[in-house]
Amino acid sequence: MAAVTSTVLAVGALVGTAVSAGMSYYGYQQQAKTSERIADYNAKVAENQAIQQEMEANESIRRRRREQRGFKGRQRAKFAAAGVQYEGTPLAVMAESAGLMELQNADFYRASQSRSSSLYSQASLTRQEGYARASAARMQGGISLLSGGIGLASNYNTFKHQGALR
Repeated sequence: MAAVTSTVLAVGALVGTAVSAGMSYYGYQQQAKTSERIADYNAKVAENQAIQQEMEANESIRRRRREQRGFKGRQRAKFAAAGVQYEGTPLAVMAESAGLMELQNADFYRASQSRSSSLYSQASLTRQEGYARASAARMQGGISLLSGGIGLASNYNTFKHQGALR
């Protein structure tokens, strides 16, 4: 009876070790998948923010140019009402005003593109970090499975030498 009990206990311990190793491995695999999903989600959020940034910048520049056309029209009307000819100094003032406005638009666009580019870089980095975490979790799962296998073999050898297993 003692031999049967020790055999049952030994087999139970071996099964427990195997199940524990398998569950640990499965848990790490799930952690890896979750890390990838979270990274992809966060990267998509950053990419969507970048797209939104670009859309808002384009719309803002479109509106600014419309306002600037209105300003230039009012400027021409005031010059005409004052009887000023469109040559020499008045023409230079109008050209300089137009040039400064377009320069402001270009500066605004460049700053917007910089913010957008930063968000795309953040998305890429987020994905890379997530995939690195996933890779580490998979590796840890493999180590856990290997460790469980070694523990199983060690326990089997111990039980075999104690006579609990035949």
